[in-house]
Amino acid sequence: MLMISGKLFSEYDVFLVDMFGVIWDGVSWIDGTMETLAALVKSGKIVIILSNASISTSQILKKYAPTGVKQGVQFSEFVTSGEVLNSILQSGTLSFYNIKLPKTYALLGNQNCSNFRNTKYLHVDSIGEADFIYASIPQLYGEQKAVLPKELQDFLIVSNMRSEDEMVWDSTSVEPFLGQLKELVAKKKPMLVANPDKFAFIGTSSSHDSNDYTPKLVVRQGAIGEAYAKLGGEVKFIGKPYPEVYRYALNIAAELHGTPFERLGGLKIAMIGDTLETDILGAQNATSEFGIKVDGILVKSGISGQDMFNAGVDFTSKQAVREYCSSRTIVPEHVIDKLILDADVLF
Repeated sequence: MLMISGKLFSEYDVFLVDMFGVIWDGVSWIDGTMETLAALVKSGKIVIILSNASISTSQILKKYAPTGVKQGVQFSEFVTSGEVLNSILQSGTLSFYNIKLPKTYALLGNQNCSNFRNTKYLHVDSIGEADFIYASIPQLYGEQKAVLPKELQDFLIVSNMRSEDEMVWDSTSVEPFLGQLKELVAKKKPMLVANPDKFAFIGTSSSHDSNDYTPKLVVRQGAIGEAYAKLGGEVKFIGKPYPEVYRYALNIAAELHGTPFERLGGLKIAMIGDTLETDILGAQNATSEFGIKVDGILVKSGISGQDMFNAGVDFTSKQAVREYCSSRTIVPEHVIDKLILDADVLF
């Protein structure tokens, strides 16, 4: 028997809400989610959108402001892993296993990166001169695409245009990047990843020939970092599921509630996400790290829902979904179909 979703939401004081796959589908806000968040905020709940986006909070708010999302209406605060990275960079405390005080970095992926602006870290074009590599959004420009073998080009799709004449390509696989990653491992360069998400749904550009604008699943920095680690490279991750970003968000929740951080355990806190390996595992990691219980609420509208569908899991079966989650040793407290007040709650 399904629980009443409104009752489930009423039990919590603080909601940490993932963005991509929960409220944003890569093209637009998922139907009903903005109204749900607004209702939660209006009822006095603290709603913090917690995204693995590698750009700063101010940048992402500026980007999505034209869609009508507004602080104080649909959310209390917005935290990105890029914002947490910026705080680390500003403090000058970034370190790696073999390099305690790095000074220079090179970019892998999209070259339009502002995270290091007004910090002590210097950008260099030469990999050899860099102390570390920053994994930016894994995209390729036209000249990079042109040198790839045909079988690797088949993984690429147009996402947007860098200029009037030059396109930017996303990839549905890490394969086009493996050659460069192997070279970086050979040079023993540590890698910094500020978006541990392995995949994301994106909208495709009207600048290409296809008329199919359905959101596409493409690789993101987490997949690059995972591949690099498997090749033997050192990787430092910032973002979900790692505790640092949760500490940052929970400190904000404490300030908004007027409660000392060490007393947050007296509140009921939930992380609503679409991915077991980042959102739900992150909630479990935060619980272990800080002794503050953070429940995981999985929505089936995103990444893990797609994985379950591909695996043939019966979405309507509580046992089947639990078994799937248990097989990955990450079991959420609740599973709902999507983030709407009248959502079906499986358990």
